[in-house]
Amino acid sequence: MKKAGLIVCAFAMLATLTGCKDAVADISNGSEKLVSVGDTTITKDKLYNLLKGSNGGSATIELVQNKIYEKEGIKLSEDMKKEAKKTLASTKKTFGGEEAFLNAIKSYGFNSEEEYLEKASYPSLLNKELLKKYAKDNQKTLFEKYHPVKANVIQVEKQENAEKALAALKKGDSAKTVAKKYGKTGTYDGSEKIYFSGSGLPDVVFSKITATSSKGLIKEVIEDTEGKTYYLVNLTNIDPSSFADEANDALVAGVSDLSNTMMEHYLKKYNFAIYDIDILNQIKSTNESYITQK
Repeated sequence: MKKAGLIVCAFAMLATLTGCKDAVADISNGSEKLVSVGDTTITKDKLYNLLKGSNGGSATIELVQNKIYEKEGIKLSEDMKKEAKKTLASTKKTFGGEEAFLNAIKSYGFNSEEEYLEKASYPSLLNKELLKKYAKDNQKTLFEKYHPVKANVIQVEKQENAEKALAALKKGDSAKTVAKKYGKTGTYDGSEKIYFSGSGLPDVVFSKITATSSKGLIKEVIEDTEGKTYYLVNLTNIDPSSFADEANDALVAGVSDLSNTMMEHYLKKYNFAIYDIDILNQIKSTNESYITQK
């Protein structure tokens, strides 16, 4: 019955998620019996209304995601299963053992380890693979939007020390050496890293980076007046196409809303539509950007 129900709901709910202002979905042959147990009969209509009333919005999104995985050739591989189980083993240790872990996941509605893998771990890995594909397929657009670069960044607390650090960099001292001598302990230690819009650098610093047209040392101290600190930047690569795989991985890992942007892209690409106002409103309440009103 579970498989039949999913098929019914898939065709009833998935019909862009496009919003029709007051429509309610009808199921063809809604009175058709799916299963009978004693005096109890379950029809298509009963199953559909039961499911849409409880979690129709999230169930619909899940079905949509599975259809997108299918269309984009994203499949659960044995390597992905091994990765999920390896992560699971590490997570159990974090919780202090299997019993504590099972108690924790049961509080979130998972009845077993296998259910947790099937409904949480595996979908997360599928989404990650789809994100990688999306980033690669749309890297030109994403590179223009997020402007990834490779750079050595040093954060300094006092302006006097920042000026000394800049002089040392101009003289040819390595960024890591300068950071160790003058820098503030923390993230910006002079190591070469990939930075992009939204990766954590203050806007004033990243604006200076995007305004720089060639690699090399930015020969000025950049002051972040809001954070009351100073930054030195040495750009080692400003052409993301030359380190595309690394740049894509950095965006997938670091852009917080990339998953939503990706979903919006595929919903438009495959012209998905919702023809039931109740499900539409459920989705709109949590993922309004998925909805395009008609």
